Amino acid sequence: MKTLFAPAIALLNRVGYTKKFAIMGALALVASAVLVLNLYQSLYRVIDRSQQELAGVEMIKPIARVVQYLQVHRGLSSGVLSGNEEMKEQRAAKEKEVSAAFKAVTARLAPELAASTAWKTAVEAWALLEKEGLDLIQRENFLAHNRLIDDLLAFQAAIADQYALTNDPDIDSAYLIDTAVDKLPQALERMGQLRALGTGVLSRKQALVLSQQVEFTVLLAELNASVNGLRRNLEKTSRYNPGLQSALAASIRDMGEAADKVSALVNQDILSGTYATPPEDYFALTTGSLEKGYKEMFETLFPTLEQLLQRRIDRAQRNLTLSIALAGVILLLYAYVSIGFYYATISSLNRLVENTRTIATGNLDVRVDLGTRDELKLVGDSLNEMVGAFGAVIRKVHHGANEVLEATTKLAGSAADINRGSEKQSQAASTMAAAIEQMRS
Repeated sequence: MKTLFAPAIALLNRVGYTKKFAIMGALALVASAVLVLNLYQSLYRVIDRSQQELAGVEMIKPIARVVQYLQVHRGLSSGVLSGNEEMKEQRAAKEKEVSAAFKAVTARLAPELAASTAWKTAVEAWALLEKEGLDLIQRENFLAHNRLIDDLLAFQAAIADQYALTNDPDIDSAYLIDTAVDKLPQALERMGQLRALGTGVLSRKQALVLSQQVEFTVLLAELNASVNGLRRNLEKTSRYNPGLQSALAASIRDMGEAADKVSALVNQDILSGTYATPPEDYFALTTGSLEKGYKEMFETLFPTLEQLLQRRIDRAQRNLTLSIALAGVILLLYAYVSIGFYYATISSLNRLVENTRTIATGNLDVRVDLGTRDELKLVGDSLNEMVGAFGAVIRKVHHGANEVLEATTKLAGSAADINRGSEKQSQAASTMAAAIEQMRS
């Protein structure tokens, strides 16, 4: 294991404690900065994406309003071209509303979208329809409106793609987006076509040919399929957003009732060939159903979607703020503890140095007390044991020297009493006593 850390050990052994702590602090700071940066980027992407989606919703709403007005204009045009003169004034008023709605969309679109070929084509198609619409036969006018509305719905879907609405990561808002951008507009368009075709048929009061019967039947089937898809989406949205359940349940109920009402009118009065309902009444009844659908779109679906997106943004911003604050606190705490650890270590080392220098002068009474419980305390305790052992050795040497001195003194006294020995022996004894005395000192 030690071999694995050999490079780090070699590096740290070459520098002092100040640089060691500086290296460790720098590494910790870099690691924390990388983690915080990655977290910031992740949460910022959520915030930025959600804000983009909100911007996309803001651009889609006026386009949906244009489609709504165009559908009304198509129904009125169908009645006028089928011989209903009473609808001319309504048609002219609605034509002005459509033109104003197109201008409003141009003002709300992002510059690149306003300059796009798709939008310019739609504006040109409306200008042509506005200028020459009444010169067309009813069928051509109906199909021209259909093409323009299809282009607008496709443009709406393109905006949803560009602003990341169609691949929203949250399942609850994803179903709601699909409902508001695709399912509901398709259902309303089927109802709008049934309104236009039925108004024309009731204005002419001519028996339906086979192709017209097939067209009505197909539109009814598509309407029912769209409403069923709409219902499934809203039920799934309610499942993941219990707080929105009541509002979405009301939307499901209202759209189902509107579709049933239109289907009943078409089946009972047009496909049956009775033509009992005046075209103005049929137009008003179907328009009421359509208005209910658009009311749900603008007052329930879009606000609910915006609420979910804004809630996601707020949640991500709170998490981002909390994460950055927490990371800052942790870094400050790390810095505080690291600096304290540095000063504690340096203080212990300085105390060790001072004590060893005192011992080096010969003062063996010094005792090392670092006041810590770490590994440096073991060093201090070992040094204390060494000084104590060394003092014991010195005391033993002194004791032995005293004993030798006493024995030599006695020997010298005995020699003097016995005849004082030879001068040479006396000198030797004196020399030995002097040497022993020198050892004691």
